[in-house]
Amino acid sequence: MDLYENDHGEYRSKVSDAMKPFEIDSGSFETPPELLEKTDALDPDLVENDKRLSDRALARIVLDITSALIDDKRIKDLAAKIRKQLEKDEYEMPLVPEFNPKEAKTKGFSPFLRPDGTPTVAGPVTAIDDDDPKYRKTPDEEEAEQLADAEAEAAAKEASSAESLSEGELVADQDEEDDEE
Repeated sequence: MDLYENDHGEYRSKVSDAMKPFEIDSGSFETPPELLEKTDALDPDLVENDKRLSDRALARIVLDITSALIDDKRIKDLAAKIRKQLEKDEYEMPLVPEFNPKEAKTKGFSPFLRPDGTPTVAGPVTAIDDDDPKYRKTPDEEEAEQLADAEAEAAAKEASSAESLSEGELVADQDEEDDEE
């Protein structure tokens, strides 16, 4: 919706390109670094999680994306700290808060963002009861799967034995040629 509100021409172009195979994002970002730079995801002066990546994420990519990050003291110090932790195998991945079902009732809810704009893990996974017959394979499906596995195994054995036979024939043919000379 942001694209529609901000640039009608670009929106129309994207929609018309969606009808053409392999041209969905033509004329847009050519590389991931270009995407990050042009969307301000790498700007250390912006508020964290507003439009840009977190300090930890910026510190992990500081090595080769852009000089603006290399010159930023806060990011440089955090990158050095993380580099040491990685070398000592002490780096702990950032924890993301779990899904809170109460938040799902709020207006504008997204399972990937908390109301304050910080990321969250995906929404709850549907629980599957293994004892429920609708989630289990029927005996026919199990038998068909076993039969398919057996056929695949037999075909693999046949192919490997045919390959070893052809190698043996090559050796025998080579021996015959040597004898003739």
